Amino acid sequence: MMAEIQRSHAGLPLLAGGGRAQAETMFVIDCPAHRSRMLLSERRIRSLRNTDTGVLLDLECYCGHIERIRTGRASR
Repeated sequence: MMAEIQRSHAGLPLLAGGGRAQAETMFVIDCPAHRSRMLLSERRIRSLRNTDTGVLLDLECYCGHIERIRTGRASR
């Protein structure tokens, strides 16, 4: 016979205040300090610059590593 506790509800609310959850934009980087791929939210953006070669995006990993991503199209 196994001991078990049955619960009819979760102990913590899944959404505080009963509001709707907001989706965040996520980025994947290869962090050399972690030696793995890291999933970062838009809150980790440290700079965003338009250049002639495209958009430069600097993301800061939780360990402090800055990853620079070039995205978008080059201006004509």
